[in-house]
This record gives sequence, structure tokens and C-alpha cells, in this order.
Amino acid sequence: MPQLADPSGIRSRPTSVVLGELARLAAERDGIAVVHRRELGGSRILFEALRRGEIDVYPEYTGTLIHELLGADPASIRSQEDLATALAEFDLAALAPLGFENTYAIGVQKTRARALGLTKISDLAEHPQLKFAFSSEFMDREDGWPGLANRYGLAPDFARGMDHDLAYRALESGDIDAIDLYSTDADIAYYDLAVLDDDLHYFPEYKALFIYRRDMAERSPSLLRSLTSLSGRVSADSMIAMNARVKLERKSEADSAAQFLGVASNTVRDTRFTRITKTPPEHLTPVTISLSAAIAFAIPLGIAGAQIPPPGTAAPTEDLTEIKCGTTRPTALKAKSSAPRIPSSKRVTPARSATCRIEGTAIPVEHLALFRIFQYVEGLLHLLELRFGLGIVRIHVGMVFARQIPIRLFDVRSRSVSGDP
Repeated sequence: MPQLADPSGIRSRPTSVVLGELARLAAERDGIAVVHRRELGGSRILFEALRRGEIDVYPEYTGTLIHELLGADPASIRSQEDLATALAEFDLAALAPLGFENTYAIGVQKTRARALGLTKISDLAEHPQLKFAFSSEFMDREDGWPGLANRYGLAPDFARGMDHDLAYRALESGDIDAIDLYSTDADIAYYDLAVLDDDLHYFPEYKALFIYRRDMAERSPSLLRSLTSLSGRVSADSMIAMNARVKLERKSEADSAAQFLGVASNTVRDTRFTRITKTPPEHLTPVTISLSAAIAFAIPLGIAGAQIPPPGTAAPTEDLTEIKCGTTRPTALKAKSSAPRIPSSKRVTPARSATCRIEGTAIPVEHLALFRIFQYVEGLLHLLELRFGLGIVRIHVGMVFARQIPIRLFDVRSRSVSGDP
């Protein structure tokens, strides 16, 4: 069954998710069964998954392909044919663009733009006092803030990363003056923003299209025909309207896409309750694996540690002599026993055993090797927990067995020496 996917990330919400739903609904409308994996990961993750054959189709943007994913000289890709040639090297292909661009832009409040005479990005260079806030993705991308600042000679006193939704609110409140936008954002109209003209043509084209594995032409030509029927049909205004239904009217991406196509969404509404009931098995399974592995290792080792006889005999009478590992001259500690004192002539000298002080616990040297084994196993269990134990609840029962049982056994036995008080 063909695998559809859509990216997660700032640019992807909700545009790419809506595109994924458009692809799914178009396929189901034509009687083609597909698996839709929503918000599977960023563009880099999905591109590599597509190359490996883990997914078959996903929506992408030409600018991201050319500048971030293909690794080719951007100047060498100037047409759809050039893009097809570059994708063929990865055994991939692309359908014709859907009909809209989701390019970067810089936005300011209209009142601020009128007051300062801002109509294009180059105007910002005359106002270094303005505060900029950009998404972390835009701050890091090759085609983002670093290149934009260099092209336009921008050196503002304040430029920082900020969550995209928070940036809109900060712009509305006047805490910042300019943010990065995506041209299909429904929030542009909602917040009544002015989009500055890219007068030096810095931002590349971000035409939306579907890329797919070339063997899909043989494995599922009917799916490609369904997706091809969307090419050229999705205008910028249509995409903005679909995004507005999701972000402003709180409809699901599936419902918004279905309304555009004129079909039923055939999707159970994704509510908090459905998410809660759906995800526990995904989290509890790895937690159970890590907990079981921890107990399986720790309990037998704890039992084994309990069977090792300590050096010396008799009941505890005084603290074990404490010396550093490798030294031979002991330093006696003050006795704590409350029993009656016995004349020194009749007193039996306690048998002393060299110890190491580890984490505040006196460990007989004879047991040091075993204790190191416990430490190694504890570290292994910790790695297992990090790998498999991330979920709704972090369970540490196995780690308690692994750490406390052997330490407390050693702690009790290290105080058992022969002799009378």
C-alpha cells in the first residue's frame, strides 16, 4: 500500500498537513487505498525516508529542495526540467507544481509601516532601532536570516529567535517590529500585516509540489494520476483559505481539504480524548521493556551479592577501619558501641579489613571487583532506560533495584568484623 507523508515544522503547519490530506482524499476519491503518516518529521527526515523507500510520496517546496536537500549548485537548477534531472540522481521524481508558492516574506504592522515609510525590505536598513524576531528555522537556514542580512545590509540592534505563533502576538502588542512570514499564512490577514517587497529578489521560489519515488510509475500509476489531478488547481488564495479554516475556524486539516475537493473527509475528528486513548500503548510498551530489563538484571545480581560471605566474623562492635584503597596504614575510627567496656588485657583485637570509600559507603576490597560489575550493569540499565524508557511516565523501580540493593548489602556487611567491644 503506498505510503503518503507530510512534514512537521513551522512551515508545515498547517499548509503541508493540508496538502497531505488533499493527497489522501484525492486517492480515496479514486478508490486507491493509501497510508497517510501525518507530520512524520522535517524535510530532511522525509527526503531521506523517501530515498530509502520508507515512504512513497510527500509534499515539498522547490526552494527547500534546491537550497537544502539536493546538495547541487542552486544556479544549475533554473527550470522544472533541471529539477527533474537533479531528482533523478536520487531515483526520485516530481509532479508539476500545485499552483501556489509558500515563500518567505518579512511582515510589519501596517500602522508601523505607514509611520516609517516601509514598503520594501531594503527600507529596514535605515531603521536599525527596529526589533526583529524570527523563527528558529529562519534564523538557521541558508536561505534565511544570515543571507538576508548580508544581502540587504541589515544590522539591527535586536534580532532573536522566537516561536512563530508567539512572534505574531508580540508583533501585535508592539514588543517587536518585524517577523518572518510564509506567504500562505492566514495570520497575515488576521493581524492586518503589511508584507514588505523583496526588492533585491533574495528569497527563492517555493513552489509546492509532490515528490515521489520513480518506481511508483510502475507500482501505483493510478495514485500518480490522482495526484496529478491536483497540479495547477491549488492557488495561493485557495491555500490561504484552507489554512484559515484550520487556524482561525479551528477545523481539522482533513475537513478543510475535503471542503476544497468537495468530498467527505471520512476522518474521525482528532480531539484530546482520541489522542490520549491512542498513544498510551506507544509509550507504555518501551517503558515496560526497559523496566523488565532492569529488574531481570538487578534482582539476580542483588541475590548474588547477598550470598558472598564478608571478611571476619562476630557481631558488629565498631566501625570498620577506614583506609584509602592501596594504602596499608589504617586509621581507626571512634567506636560507637554502647556495650560495657572490657579491660584491654582481655580485649580481642578486631580483625581489620582494607576498604574503599565509594559514594560514602565502606566497601571491602575483596568486594570491590563485584561492586564495579554492579556499577557497569547500572550504567547499562541507565542506557536502556534512556533508549526505551521515554514515555508518559518515567519508571525507576528497576534502577532502584540495580543501585540500592547491592550498596545496602555491602554497607551492612562492611561493618561486620570479629572481636569484642
